[in-house]
This record gives sequence, structure tokens and C-alpha cells, in this order.
Amino acid sequence: MMMFIPSQYRNRKSGIIFTVIMLGLIACGFFLFSVYCNMETRFAEQEQQLLLNQKSIASLRNLRSEVRQQKQQIGYFERALFKGKAQDLIISTMQIQVQSMLSASGLEPELLRPVVSRETGGMIQSVVLKLRLSGTIEQFKSFLTTLYQAYPFFHIEGLTIRAFRDGQLKIYMDLRGYYQVAKDVSSTPKRGE
Repeated sequence: MMMFIPSQYRNRKSGIIFTVIMLGLIACGFFLFSVYCNMETRFAEQEQQLLLNQKSIASLRNLRSEVRQQKQQIGYFERALFKGKAQDLIISTMQIQVQSMLSASGLEPELLRPVVSRETGGMIQSVVLKLRLSGTIEQFKSFLTTLYQAYPFFHIEGLTIRAFRDGQLKIYMDLRGYYQVAKDVSSTPKRGE
């Protein structure tokens, strides 16, 4: 036997089915839209992360470049230091170098005395050489040129120039020299061994 469904119910049934299908399609549309929005958000986050990574890589390259430059500067600075096994030997070397520069320029040294500070905490130490000189302006210019070109370098801390007699000058100068005492890692034999 066939079931008889009145037409008003058939239309209602098809309307309900149509409504359910449309609601399902709308729900699928919302779901797909939310998936699309989530993918868009993730894509934007990944794009932002990629930009941050690229900036990090660029800053890392810059940092490597700066480290390389600083290593070169440290190497240059360390080569410009006086080096030796003992402080007295290093100071003597400094005095000899300054004395030879003075002789080459023609200046007369009246005083060449080191003033050693008692600070020995750091790896790089310094000593001040007190100079009292006499000579002409040309001799002093020659000395400054030689001093400027000197390697290892000196730093002029104090300078006083006074006219003395007939084109002669009295020059008072404080030169600071920087040095590094080499650490001897080998054991030195003691007396009686």
C-alpha cells in the first residue's frame, strides 16, 4: 500500500528540506569563511615572521661585520702596544725609542723620566714619560712628525712651549706609552734545579 501524503504536507516537507539544505550550505559557507580567515591570519603571521627573520638575518650579518671590524681594530691596537716580559724592560724600550726620535730630530733632552702608576690590574698598562727639551721650532716639528708616525704609539697628555733665547724653545711634554706584559706560560727553572 502506498502511503498517501497530502500535497500541503509535501510542500511543507520540501520546504523544510530546502530550509535544512540552505542552512547547511550557510553553515558550510561560514565554516569555509572562518577557515579562510584563519588561513589569512596564519599567512599574515608567517609573512610577519618571515620579515622578522629577514631583519634578524640582516642584523646578524651587520653584527658579524661589526665583530670582524672590532677584531681588526683590536689586532691593530694590540700591535701598537709595547710588549715585553717585564715592566722595566718595556719602559727602557720606550725611553730608548723616544731618545732616538729626539736625536733624529735634533732636540736636546734635558729630562727624560718615566712616571709609573701603581695600577697593574688590567691587561693593558701605561707609563708617562716626562720630557723637558730644548731646540728650535723646526726640530720640534720634526720630532712631532716622527712621534706621530711611531709604531708603537704614544699619546701626548701635556705640552707646554716657552720661548727661551734666540729662536730656542723650552718644551715640557708628558707622553703616555701603553704596554702589555707578556704572560710567560712556560715554567721558569728555579735556582738549584
